[in-house]
Amino acid sequence: MRIVIAGGGTTGIALARGLLADGHKISLIDRDPQVCDRLFRETGVLTYPGSATNISVLREAGIHRADAAAAMMRLDSDNLAMALLAHSFRVPQIMVKMVDQEFAEAYRLAGATAIVGVTDILISRMQAHIEMPLVRNLMRIGRGEVEVFEVDVPGGSHVSGRTVEEIVALEGFPQSCAFVALRRGEQVETARGKTLVTPDSSVIIICKHSERLDVVAFLVRPEIEPSRA
Repeated sequence: MRIVIAGGGTTGIALARGLLADGHKISLIDRDPQVCDRLFRETGVLTYPGSATNISVLREAGIHRADAAAAMMRLDSDNLAMALLAHSFRVPQIMVKMVDQEFAEAYRLAGATAIVGVTDILISRMQAHIEMPLVRNLMRIGRGEVEVFEVDVPGGSHVSGRTVEEIVALEGFPQSCAFVALRRGEQVETARGKTLVTPDSSVIIICKHSERLDVVAFLVRPEIEPSRA
């Protein structure tokens, strides 16, 4: 894909590096020529010094041929202007970094197809670490009603050694939840009915936000030994 990124700050550069590593063609715009020079020397990413709210600079960066655009600048007003211009060039995918929630509707009207709230992400991750220390890689979908996350399954858990279809049939398993994948070390496999949840593996779950604590508690609950008469 041809992707134009506006903003050479920490998030913009990290996004550029990640997309470049995946084989995409990246153009990055930043007002600071030194930032552009450094990024080009370090990564080979094509950089364009100037304002991403300037049509001439956007054209030079290839916005008219882009498959996607990402507005990652410091100010919402700049990201909004860039999104509107990208929309005018009929860019299919337009992602914006939102600092102030008040801009959400304006971004939608400007044609943004993905709005990433920086504060929302930070707060949700901090909240998850406090409430669910065993959870990693939390991602919220839509307006936050649905979450995808990874949780370690302890070896002594009552679900360890069972298949996915056996686990979801157990009493107490939240009905809105579903297994997405299973990780063992560096290996990740799609979770299917017969997939076995082995000791000390981790599972990737999708569920309603309201049931996230319930499913984590369910998965890490220890095996209860039968009482002896």
